[in-house]
Amino acid sequence: MKIQISVFGRFHSFEMAYQFFKNNYLERIYTTYPYFALKKIVPIEKKFVKNHLFFELIWRFLKKIKIIYLKNKINLFLKIINDFFVSLHLKKGCDFFIGWSSHCLISLERSQKLGTLTILERGSSHILEQKEILKEEYEKHNIPFLFSNDHIKRELREYEIADYISVPSEFVKESFIKRGFKEERILLNPYGVNLEKFRRVARKDDIFRFVFVGNFSIRKGSHYLLQALYELNLRDTEFWQIGNIPEEIRPYIDIYRMPNMKFLGIKPQDQLYLYLSQTNVFVLPSLEEGLALVIPQAMACGLPVVCTFNSGGSTIVEDKKQGLISKTKDVSNLKDKLLFMYKNKKLASQMGLNALKKVKKGFTWDDYGKRYIENLENIKLNKSI
Repeated sequence: MKIQISVFGRFHSFEMAYQFFKNNYLERIYTTYPYFALKKIVPIEKKFVKNHLFFELIWRFLKKIKIIYLKNKINLFLKIINDFFVSLHLKKGCDFFIGWSSHCLISLERSQKLGTLTILERGSSHILEQKEILKEEYEKHNIPFLFSNDHIKRELREYEIADYISVPSEFVKESFIKRGFKEERILLNPYGVNLEKFRRVARKDDIFRFVFVGNFSIRKGSHYLLQALYELNLRDTEFWQIGNIPEEIRPYIDIYRMPNMKFLGIKPQDQLYLYLSQTNVFVLPSLEEGLALVIPQAMACGLPVVCTFNSGGSTIVEDKKQGLISKTKDVSNLKDKLLFMYKNKKLASQMGLNALKKVKKGFTWDDYGKRYIENLENIKLNKSI
């Protein structure tokens, strides 16, 4: 097989491309990231990488714009122009083109003209489902909500013309089926983790800690988590938040902040395991998400996971085995899950060991690659029959 990949930015595209590269399936990956950045993550030869770095530099310079409407317009414009340039480089004779949703409409159309089968990577729920969930929540809390209609139209067109859509979780899969997609068009493949980069190291103390890693936003259910921790008031525990804190969540931090809450800021990816190893339970009460990469990363560090079905985590976290599945937007239920972990420390620790075993035996990036290749081989086989 020969496979071409296109992505604006990174996401998990480098790990995907490496799986195809080492199996001699990669024709080329088109990315806006510089080659040296890709090389730090995966050892792919330069001849298999085509960079459009100019678009990444422009976006990084302009994404600090405060006016969200303008920022969305610029982002979409850059994606379209990058997509056009990628389409000019696509090679005839390839078996598959894989592109990221909202990034690749022109390339999808071009690939199909070249006789190439197309797969759309969608890392979140169906865009209409995503909009519905987030719009309801933002309006509930009187927070301005802006979602680009141009972005939606472009993505819906991608859904329509792509031969297949690859998704990382049951939650995302269900959101597409709910919107009328046939199940046979959907490829389910949960993300993986690098076990060399994510591992547990020795604890420095015995303080019981809950930890959240990622963008501390409304979408991630951060306001519900803050309220749950505040109402539990477990004074001999700590809560660590690692990652960006957008302005929308700061009023909730002001309301619910306690001395045992530590907001540690953004940490380098290659140091996350050091922080995760000093905690006891990973928490992600997302309202809408595909499958946060940090879930298998936390599991690889031996942590049990408390997450919602809407986080995508239930695809790899079995309730009461590797963690607990909490109801979305339910503070009382989330409190029960956190309190259970706190009161049953030995059981929580055992769930963490179960989590580590789970990712070791099915959710490394090699496992992800094997599943993807099997999906593509099955598609080719079915097309030839």
